[in-house]
Amino acid sequence: MKKIAVIDIGTNSFHMIIAYLDNKDRIQIIERARKVLRLNFNSQSNIISPEAIQKAINVIERFKKLSEKHKAELKAVATSAVREAKNKKEFIQEIYNKTKVNIEVIDGKREAELIYLAVRKSLNLSNETALCIDIGGGSTEIIIGSRDKIIFAESLKIGAVRLTKMFFNNSIITKENIYECKNYIEKELSEVVEKIKKIKRDLVIGTSGTINSVALMSNAMHNKSLIKNELNGISFSSNDLEIIQENVLSCKTIEERKKIKGLEEKRADVISAGIIILHTLFKLLDIKKITISGFALREGIVIDYFKK
Repeated sequence: MKKIAVIDIGTNSFHMIIAYLDNKDRIQIIERARKVLRLNFNSQSNIISPEAIQKAINVIERFKKLSEKHKAELKAVATSAVREAKNKKEFIQEIYNKTKVNIEVIDGKREAELIYLAVRKSLNLSNETALCIDIGGGSTEIIIGSRDKIIFAESLKIGAVRLTKMFFNNSIITKENIYECKNYIEKELSEVVEKIKKIKRDLVIGTSGTINSVALMSNAMHNKSLIKNELNGISFSSNDLEIIQENVLSCKTIEERKKIKGLEEKRADVISAGIIILHTLFKLLDIKKITISGFALREGIVIDYFKK
């Protein structure tokens, strides 16, 4: 049985899944691992510090040992934080020198394609035209697809970690920085929104950290107790998002946000920016409901690997 281990080096965290395809062509995940590590969160010059590089080496070495334990082929990809780092080449070389792991830096369009591949698999989409939204730490991917064809794909430089650095870096929420953040997002989205409005869609699908967090908070709000790995196929409404945004943005500090039911503590410092991105998309695109895909980039890489 052929197994693959995928390391996803994101802006907010490092993830790994180890998986195989069963005889019915379904992804079976053997193991998951995650480490919150923001490579250039404290850097104003987009340089990954020597300390962050060393932390990355430690995480990748641990993930590599897990992949070896399962005798899985290892594939590592990096997204927004690494592709925009000024010392990207040095980072990749240093990781290779210390761990012998090659990192492939994928561009935003490729990231969007892999996410769509994963979404189709997780929700068994047939003929529906789906608008897919993936809000990451450094970027937001927006894809519209029907069957195995991508109609529209765009990667935007708005993400929960990036906008936290820009507008909420002191971790304090005020009316002023909320207003500035919303205005910035609307400007960044204006062209894309006009293109998307012209394409008919049957449903809206959401993936990854921010959207999963909102789904968990929505479930907690309705007195349900799901965990992250049980979110596939569940939905939340624009009304739910409205209430959750109000709850999150009324918390002035990280400590207050940590007390919100359903919110993972490690996401409390970046959730405000993420929710503002999502709420703005809901408003501009008149989204009433979003359905969660339990698969995203990592699973897309697994599917792509076995297809090839």
